[in-house]
Amino acid sequence: MLVFIQGNDALLAKTSIDQIKKKYLEKNPEGAELIEIDETTDNPNWADLQAVPLFASSRLVIIRRLGFFPKATQQSLSRVLQSVPDSTVVVIWDGRALDSQELLAVVSTASKTVDAVTPTGTKRARWLAKRAAELGVELDQDTTQALLLAGGSDLWLLETELRSLATGLPASARTATVSEPFIFFNLVRKSNWNGVKDELRQKIQSGEPIELIIGSLAAAIRKEVKDPVAAKTLNALLLDIDIGLKTGLLDQETAAALLAAHLPNPLANRVQWEELWGELAS
Repeated sequence: MLVFIQGNDALLAKTSIDQIKKKYLEKNPEGAELIEIDETTDNPNWADLQAVPLFASSRLVIIRRLGFFPKATQQSLSRVLQSVPDSTVVVIWDGRALDSQELLAVVSTASKTVDAVTPTGTKRARWLAKRAAELGVELDQDTTQALLLAGGSDLWLLETELRSLATGLPASARTATVSEPFIFFNLVRKSNWNGVKDELRQKIQSGEPIELIIGSLAAAIRKEVKDPVAAKTLNALLLDIDIGLKTGLLDQETAAALLAAHLPNPLANRVQWEELWGELAS
């Protein structure tokens, strides 16, 4: 079986892939026959697509951003896909237009095609309303318009803000009353790093999970920091802290203190993170 996800919207593609993976792992919880490949994979072994699974009743092969693979690799895959056993499900996300006419001919016969094209106009508004409902956030008309205006065509930005709203408000008051959507984006755009730190402290004190804070700040940096050296440094900082949280090397308070201490501080010398951690922990 072949599933083709067509379009360059990473959030829509990820959502579709996550849904497929979830269904597969419900039946095969150990995931021994789950294979994921993207353009960074060295010498992908296409023979896995033709072999019968050994450790589960079926195999799931996910190929991300196939449009970024060399044309010769796309052509090789097109030949392999013509002899995939029924016990294997292949999910292909193109990410951008495919170069190989042979591969285009194969994916045109996919059992299922999923749209991953960024919605526009009323379609985007409907997507926002649906996603808000899924997260338990009630949006009034003014807030909806503010979010659509601030987020533009970037669904990741809208998703980040909706998740912040869903987590940052008490369960008994899930109606969004946000005066300034995407606060990190506005602050980073103005290089107001002291304002970023103040907002960071407020979010932490309100109980918002540090993982969501990092995600929102990372999205703002990707969009608003134009200096490539500064963007690389900041993204490396966020990545290190995110890895520390996921591996258990950092707890939430320490991660927050590190983040605040190592953000740019143009008006004064940086404080030691141990001092700031004491301030946050007190």
